[in-house]
Amino acid sequence: PVPAPGQDGYWAFKVLAQMLSDGTVDRFRQDLVEERGRALEAAAFHADEFRAGGLMIFASINLPFRSKRRALKLVGSSVDALPEADWMTEENLAVARRALLRQELETRYYAARQAGDIGRAYAWMGDDQLGVDGFADKIDAVTLDDVVAAWDRYIAGAEPVEVHAHRWSQTALAHYILQTLGDRTEMAQACFDFLPTRAKLDLAGWPEQDIFAH
Repeated sequence: PVPAPGQDGYWAFKVLAQMLSDGTVDRFRQDLVEERGRALEAAAFHADEFRAGGLMIFASINLPFRSKRRALKLVGSSVDALPEADWMTEENLAVARRALLRQELETRYYAARQAGDIGRAYAWMGDDQLGVDGFADKIDAVTLDDVVAAWDRYIAGAEPVEVHAHRWSQTALAHYILQTLGDRTEMAQACFDFLPTRAKLDLAGWPEQDIFAH
């Protein structure tokens, strides 16, 4: 897991996550969906609600005929391509820090948010005063070298946990085909007609590299 609040390296990773997906540009999605067109949708986000450690999640949505292996491989290739992009710069670091500092400032004006910070600071870090004082100094202290080190340790040097969920409806599939390719109902019907055979292939232990994995 990536660092939880209160653990060493937490704010460096928090800034890293902000740089990856700053609210206007998700660089993982930009590579996988917009530039390469290899997924219907994608997103990268940081989940830090767990006391034992956080998660950095890279997720994609694909058509049902894309195999699990292929979908996960495409996610991995987009993650691997991220360090080659031009987002790890001092300018983007400054933008990310400003965004996090703005969130800190907003917290000071909302009682519910500050109460949550106080409770978490007490439960996770043993010092409720940290929830009152805020973390602006820790955000300001993060350097680009800290961000690069966080990337190398928690993403590039980590062994990912891969999860694949298959969920689709015939209505959604037909809508996508018709929206993307035009009024080709015969193509949509052919996909539906093949589904029983595809289920038999699964039950027979057919490998993931099947007829649709071209």
